[in-house]
Amino acid sequence: RNTVPETSAYSIYDTGYTVFTTPQNIAATNGTDNNQITITWDAVNGADNYYIYRALTSTGTYSDIGYSSNVSYEDSSIDVGATYFYKVKAYAFNFGFSELSTSDYGYLKYEFEFIKSWGGSGPGQFQLSYGAECSGRNIFIVDFVKDCVIKFALDGTFLKTWGVSGTGDGEFDDPIDIAIDSGGNIYITDSGNDRIQKFNVQGNFVLTWGSSGSGNNQFQKPMSIDVDSIDNVYVLDYQDAKIKKYTSQGVYITSWSIETNSKSMAIDGKDNVYVASVNSKLISKYDSNGNFIMSWSVYYPDEIAINKKNNIIFFSDHDLNTIRIYNSTGNYLGEVCSGLTSIYAIGIDSQGNIYAVDSSTDLVYKYGRSE
Repeated sequence: RNTVPETSAYSIYDTGYTVFTTPQNIAATNGTDNNQITITWDAVNGADNYYIYRALTSTGTYSDIGYSSNVSYEDSSIDVGATYFYKVKAYAFNFGFSELSTSDYGYLKYEFEFIKSWGGSGPGQFQLSYGAECSGRNIFIVDFVKDCVIKFALDGTFLKTWGVSGTGDGEFDDPIDIAIDSGGNIYITDSGNDRIQKFNVQGNFVLTWGSSGSGNNQFQKPMSIDVDSIDNVYVLDYQDAKIKKYTSQGVYITSWSIETNSKSMAIDGKDNVYVASVNSKLISKYDSNGNFIMSWSVYYPDEIAINKKNNIIFFSDHDLNTIRIYNSTGNYLGEVCSGLTSIYAIGIDSQGNIYAVDSSTDLVYKYGRSE
């Protein structure tokens, strides 16, 4: 007789669905139009929407900032000078999310337009400058040839000058750089006399420190100078290849070694110190005690200046004949002053305008942010 074969019990069941492909070819623009960064990617078959995630570093925490039904997204909640990293997930109503894509980054370019120029080698003007600093409504320029400091209004109107050649108080021998503290006091690297001179806001002599040598309170061609948020003074000692840190009264605090042939340094709003090295073509970043943080490659760094309000870094590139712009983590943001051949001094005023001193023409070129 016929029998029905025995059957086993049903197996445990599972559902099945198509696994999404991760979005590919993520690209973030370096935006200028309408203050936005545009992110694009390749379409994923079956996707209904795409979710966009953003972080401030490539390995940071990515947060959901929005979604798009198309293969692009415009991010307008951004700040000039910051770099943003983006990833994308595909989403389908029936299937859920894909994995996060790889990242790409974008930034809002720093753009400037020419405003005016002034200068020359006549009375009240300058011949060769390696140092400029803005304070209030004025800009101070150090004249290396005439051994003096020249004060202008920010519109180029000549106001006053002080200093003559010599070794006495208030006299100079090849002055190079200038820094101004929160009280308006002015510090000059008097390189030929291997000392620092301090003046009050009116240009009257206050004090001096330093002599020739390699000791803590000595210098071998002090070149660059800047002050931090509490008015400590930092000096780049060129031949000794060190950054030396002092109080505003010239009392030694600490020092650290830097690469030889480093000519310029500047301090940001968080008291980090940036040193431009000609030999290695690097910008090196340290904390205020000299601990190394990071560095990034550039072309031929000459003078360096920093907008301390937003920590945007400007340095003159001798090879490219321009001022290149970076943020504090070394991401390139644009350039200004293309075509000027000998920019050895840069000033930045409280509005973010740039003053490039071109020693080949003995002119100051003023640039403002493009709207």
